[in-house]
Amino acid sequence: MDVTASTEPTITILGRPADQGRWFLIPLGMMLLLCLGSVYSWSIFRTPLENELGMSATQSLLPYTAGLVFYAALMGSMSGLQGRLKQVRIQVLT
Repeated sequence: MDVTASTEPTITILGRPADQGRWFLIPLGMMLLLCLGSVYSWSIFRTPLENELGMSATQSLLPYTAGLVFYAALMGSMSGLQGRLKQVRIQVLT
């Protein structure tokens, strides 16, 4: 009678078993979408901030511009890493 050991590979997500690690992806995805949404919703908050703080349009658009510049720079740099790293690790880095 030949006894063989199971050689199935163990699937891990962020170093945890797949049935536990996959639940980490849900809040991670929600935070990612929240960050992206905050960049695109800036136009809603811009006018009230200008009125309340007495800022000019240029001053109020500087955070939005900086956010978009870093967003675009990270998208370009992380796309180069996508072939070497797993998608989940890239989402954590960004």
